[in-house]
Amino acid sequence: MLAAGNFRWNAGIFLFSVVTIVDAFRAHAPELMAPVQAAVDFGSA
Repeated sequence: MLAAGNFRWNAGIFLFSVVTIVDAFRAHAPELMAPVQAAVDFGSA
């Protein structure tokens, strides 16, 4: 892949547990907790 030179890295891949990311939003961006909680609720429905 490196030799071909026509591949790109997808830096948009994130792996984390729901608890970890929710705790991070609570700590660092509490103003976003309403949409985060809505997404969590929608995903577990």
